[in-house]
Amino acid sequence: MFPNLRQNLGSFEKFPAARWGALLGAIGVCAAFSSCSVLVGNVKPVDQKSESYGVIHLDQVKPNWTKLGSPKGEKTGNLESTDIPDVAYQSKKTASIISLDSACRNDPENPDQDLHALTNLLLLGISDVTLRQEEPLTLAGNLPALQTTIEGRLTGDTQGRRMALRTIVVKRGHCDYDFVYMARPEKFNSEEADFAEFVASLRIK
Repeated sequence: MFPNLRQNLGSFEKFPAARWGALLGAIGVCAAFSSCSVLVGNVKPVDQKSESYGVIHLDQVKPNWTKLGSPKGEKTGNLESTDIPDVAYQSKKTASIISLDSACRNDPENPDQDLHALTNLLLLGISDVTLRQEEPLTLAGNLPALQTTIEGRLTGDTQGRRMALRTIVVKRGHCDYDFVYMARPEKFNSEEADFAEFVASLRIK
C-alpha cells in the first residue's frame, strides 16, 4: 500500500486509523477497505482508469515531493485498482498531499453529472466547513474545470483538527479527472504553487 506514509506524516501522523479513509481518500485509500474517491464520497460505479492523459512527475521537477503508493492499475491488498489513485505525492517539508485520480464510468443514472455535483461527492467526508470558495478554470487546452477550496474538519476525527483542501475537477466524455491538494491551514499557502503547476501540466489525448 503506502509503506512509509504513516511513519512520515509529520503533523498528520496522529490521525485515528479509522479516519485514514477520509484523510487518505486523497490518495484513494480507505482504512476500512471500502470504496472511496478523493475524500470519502463514493462515486462508483468506476469501470476503469483513464489511459489517455499525462501530467508531470512532480517528484522529478520538485525534489521536495515524494511519490507515494502503488502504480496505477495495480491491485493492492483488498483494494481494487479503481480504488487506488493514479498518482499521489507527499511533501517532505509539511506532509501535505497532492493527488490525481481518474475515473471512467458508464453510469446510465447520472450520465451528465456536472462539475459541482462531482466536487460535492468528493467532499462528503468534510464537516464544519468555515470556508468554501469556487472558481471556474480552463484546463488541458479548453476543457472547463471547477476549483473548490475549503477549510473544515474530517468527519469522525475525535481531535477536531482542521485542514484545508483544494479540489480541481475536470471532465471529458465519460472520464473525470480529480486533483486534490490537502494541507494544514497554516501550511496551505506554502506549496499551493506546486499544486497549480501539477494541475496545469494536464494533457488529455
